[in-house]
Amino acid sequence: MKAKIKEKVIEAGQKIKRFKVKLDYKTSITIRDLGALDLWKERYPNAKVVGTIFS
Repeated sequence: MKAKIKEKVIEAGQKIKRFKVKLDYKTSITIRDLGALDLWKERYPNAKVVGTIFS
């Protein structure tokens, strides 16, 4: 069964507040900036951004 992919359009004036990151098959975290993603990628090389939270 395939998962549905959701896409969001960023409108003018919207700011991205947080990023949802999948570290491994069972661990997800929320970070405030992509600089923190670099730190997490050192421990979890397969980490990837799976979503965003807008203001």
